Amino acid sequence: MIQAQSQLQVIDNSGAKRVKCIKVRGKSPKAGANLGDILVLSVQKASSKATKLKKSDIVWGVLVQRSKSHIRKDGTQITFGRNAVVLITKQKKAIGTRLTGVFPKDLRNKKWMKLASMAPAIL
Repeated sequence: MIQAQSQLQVIDNSGAKRVKCIKVRGKSPKAGANLGDILVLSVQKASSKATKLKKSDIVWGVLVQRSKSHIRKDGTQITFGRNAVVLITKQKKAIGTRLTGVFPKDLRNKKWMKLASMAPAIL
């Protein structure tokens, strides 16, 4: 379950490598995040060549992978090996230009089509 203080990996080329969840937007503090939810994050680790982001920056992100199984409407389940996010701006546009991990097809219909087009594979 993704909630405050959860550590997540970043799967885009924005410069951040690891982030920590501060809050799940639109939910109560004890509620967990589902795929497609927007999170408020703090950058914990950034690459040394990063010009866009540095450590302790506050950013927004979309949860695109979670290690707990997700049940789709057709009854199938998907499970990822990690909890991962894609960083976005407050206008809901991606900070990076490329994704490095798979993208769930459930999010194509939930207003994240631009992120789906940047992904190398859709699962």
